[in-house]
Amino acid sequence: MATANVRPIQESAPLQHMIQLDGLRALAVIAVFYAHFKNQETGAEYFQWGWAGVHLFFVLSGFLITRILLECREKVAQSQTSLWFTFKNFYIRRFLRIFPIYYLFLLVIFIGMPKIREDIWWYLTYLQNIKFAMDNQFVVGHIWTLAVEEQFYLVWPFLILWLPKRALLPAMILAVAIGPLSRIYFTATGWSTFSTMVLTPCNLDTLAMGSILAWLTTYKTPDQVASICRKILFAGIPLGIYYLYAQNTGETRISRDAQPLSELTYFVLADLAAALIFTWVIYRTSIGFRGPLGMLLSCKPMTYLGKISYGLYVYHYHVHAALERKLFPRLGIELPESEIIKLLVYGGAATIVASLSWHFFEKPLNNMKRHFPYVPRREE
Repeated sequence: MATANVRPIQESAPLQHMIQLDGLRALAVIAVFYAHFKNQETGAEYFQWGWAGVHLFFVLSGFLITRILLECREKVAQSQTSLWFTFKNFYIRRFLRIFPIYYLFLLVIFIGMPKIREDIWWYLTYLQNIKFAMDNQFVVGHIWTLAVEEQFYLVWPFLILWLPKRALLPAMILAVAIGPLSRIYFTATGWSTFSTMVLTPCNLDTLAMGSILAWLTTYKTPDQVASICRKILFAGIPLGIYYLYAQNTGETRISRDAQPLSELTYFVLADLAAALIFTWVIYRTSIGFRGPLGMLLSCKPMTYLGKISYGLYVYHYHVHAALERKLFPRLGIELPESEIIKLLVYGGAATIVASLSWHFFEKPLNNMKRHFPYVPRREE
């Protein structure tokens, strides 16, 4: 997942309060926690919390990564760096941030979950979402999102850095359109709700809307960005309202075993509505909320959770499983049927694990990124 400390290309670009994006990332991971730690028999309500958190992560990742790439593109145009230097260091920096913790996690589950060993190559190559779609089931469920993001990172830099400048926005809009069109195609041709959900083309609208926001904040004035983002919000709200109406009246339902066409409204509208609304949310957070919400997003506990959110996301599900299924039964501990207590206990345990991972494993590797700047230092 991308980090939030991106220097804007234009001094007037609305990114001076980027610290609040860490707080927003914390809210996203808390939503995922709530989905995974509560009673999962509640069906649609359970699914929606995790779905919202994941899609917020997708829009945010698209925004931050594309912002970096657009800045690099401008530096290449100004002859301050080369395409080769940019590509090389971009992927080295991604490697340092993403791969170590991911492959450490794979090593742990390879040892502890024998049933994934025959499929380990899918995980090693970040293709597990395709495997999940083909089998119509999760094995290590939550990491399908990491495959989607890595597949996006593999292709997107080439488009952003090599396409003519005038083609950037049309390409991003096309990518947004591919999302719902892919969902329509896969759903109408008999793929299950579950399988369609995890495929990268079906998630492109969320990733690409974040990229459009990056393009706007790079090449448009703050007033223009504000006006366009309001229009994006106003486009997303009716879609979201109609989706909620359709769901509450039984026209759609969220179920792994649902008939494909019964999910058509959900797949077309829900993800697109989330992409549009979350684009405005991220824009508004990037320029900084005031009042209680701004204080919440800027407070140290929230920004710290945002900083370690990648580890929280990777580790949380199996920390929860280890406690609930192994440690607590051996100790005779039975938690009350309180979702808040479960969130605090399992979330607290995941935070301890992610904090240790950050300070003793991720941070030292992350600090190595200073040796791989996007623009060569003068002495180089």
